[in-house]
Amino acid sequence: MNQGIFHRLWSLFSILSLDVVVGALAGMYFFGNVWDVVLAPEIYLLLGLAVWSVYTGDHLLDVRHASPMGFVSRHEFHRKYWKVLVLLMIVGVIVALGILISVPKTHFIIPYGLGLGLLIGIWYLLLTFKKDQVAHFKEFITAFVYTLGIALAPCVLALEDIQLVHISLILGYFLIAFANLVILSYFDRSYDDVHAFGSIGARLSEAQHKNLCFGLLYVIIGGLIVAMMVVFSYYRLFFGILLLIAVIHFRQFSASKEKNHARAVMEISFSLPWLLCLF
Repeated sequence: MNQGIFHRLWSLFSILSLDVVVGALAGMYFFGNVWDVVLAPEIYLLLGLAVWSVYTGDHLLDVRHASPMGFVSRHEFHRKYWKVLVLLMIVGVIVALGILISVPKTHFIIPYGLGLGLLIGIWYLLLTFKKDQVAHFKEFITAFVYTLGIALAPCVLALEDIQLVHISLILGYFLIAFANLVILSYFDRSYDDVHAFGSIGARLSEAQHKNLCFGLLYVIIGGLIVAMMVVFSYYRLFFGILLLIAVIHFRQFSASKEKNHARAVMEISFSLPWLLCLF
């Protein structure tokens, strides 16, 4: 009974992309520790609202014109409750604006947040009106925006202290996020094709797609191992966390036969930066 309740709650948590939100907050905490800056709780709330809105908006765009036949639970949920979800997104925007206006600690992020919001808006317009031409860039753009979003506030607070090692950590995080999305699109190849959702898989054969997944993981893991050997000891912990996330992805992709389980484990792995709370 308890396992059944837990499974249903976790399924809803995942369907609503809240696991992605928790992972994104962990990512911002990660970069806050990299630069040793303290972020106000309101900044975390703003990021959570932004990430949830972006992922929910993406799912709503997916189901807008697709046939509902054969939808997985995530898309079926967004199709069925799209009015409620749109309303929640509007409420989230209002709450975010209220925080930005009323909390002085968040004012530093406004110009940068507007720039990122404009980039996301342009991408959604392209997906809406030029989907066939740009959909295969979806994983790359999503990973780029995700990484930029979680690193933005810490980076702005530490603009005068950005070093090559920091850029390397940002690049490592981006590559892992990109590999995650490429792997998920590999899992969903036939499903995306049936519903014409569009992904990088549309331009690759199954063998090429699989090789790309392994190639990315080999490069990431190899690069992180080298980085851990050459960087100053303070940063080895951060590269080590990224390496652990990458190894979990490699293990799940190469060994797991249950795609839903592999997907869940890979998403949970992005919460590993919360381990920094112990140090």
